[in-house]
Amino acid sequence: MNTTDRRLESLGMPLFGVGTWSGLEDTIDDDTVSNAVFFAIKNGYRLIDCALVYGNQKAVGKGIKRALDELDGVTREDLFIVGKLWNTQWGHVADAARLTLEQLGLEYMDLFITHWPVPFDSAEPHEELFPRGEDGEVIINEEMTIDHMWRQMIAIKEDGLTRHIGVSNFLQHHFKEIIDAGLTLPEVDQIELSPALRNRELVNFLQEHGVAVMSYSTLGGGSRSNLLEHEVLKTLSAKHSCGPANIILAWAIQNDFIVIPKSSKEHRIISNKNDSNIILDAEDLEAIETMDDENARTLDGEIASWIGRVFPAKK
Repeated sequence: MNTTDRRLESLGMPLFGVGTWSGLEDTIDDDTVSNAVFFAIKNGYRLIDCALVYGNQKAVGKGIKRALDELDGVTREDLFIVGKLWNTQWGHVADAARLTLEQLGLEYMDLFITHWPVPFDSAEPHEELFPRGEDGEVIINEEMTIDHMWRQMIAIKEDGLTRHIGVSNFLQHHFKEIIDAGLTLPEVDQIELSPALRNRELVNFLQEHGVAVMSYSTLGGGSRSNLLEHEVLKTLSAKHSCGPANIILAWAIQNDFIVIPKSSKEHRIISNKNDSNIILDAEDLEAIETMDDENARTLDGEIASWIGRVFPAKK
């Protein structure tokens, strides 16, 4: 079995998938998104990461349907589809899950995760995704609690809307609220993670509590990151005759981190999967350990003040 075909036994979740976020600066039309999802499934991807706030779930659903209709041997049960609860939807979790299923054209999700530990106060929770006050800042719902939201997440799993539930961008103190409430822990935490941004304390905490680690921005984060230009990656790329991105993806998979690199180009979709079947040796991994960069985070308070509640802006 190729390393990129491995699954986490506890979830039946592939370690390697495709993301559908277009990024902070990119605008990708629906046909391109739909084709990218189809190409990914055609080329062996089974994990598709989605979110309401990405604004393209209907296009993702179109790509999934095309794959199921046109590709022999591919069934819904083969796929692992991830959806996300947006910040405005904390008081309406079941409705949020049903909306995601409607947009994707599915009967159930494999994993539904809370996108951020920052609830917004919106009069139209499924439409007005960034409610703003007179000062222009997003309105935070200060009364909403994590345990109130999480009880609803548990309920939608029990009701069969999703097979598994998790979170994203949650830190240790967010988990403590769930633990203190005596509730079942999330099965996954999707966090920003790369060779430069290791989040060691958080990763150790998650692993100690049996929470799977899912990584986003594993290859860096667009214009805010020059990770792929790092000398360590260039050296290892030459050694293994591949690109820097493939070294990073191999590193993630060997650490049992679930990765979801995004691309709208079929050749890159193929390359990300096939070329990441690389085995890094102890010397390679030791070299990657030297890549820590305290400024590596790409999503923080510089992007938006509400994100700064979780990840403050760099000083």
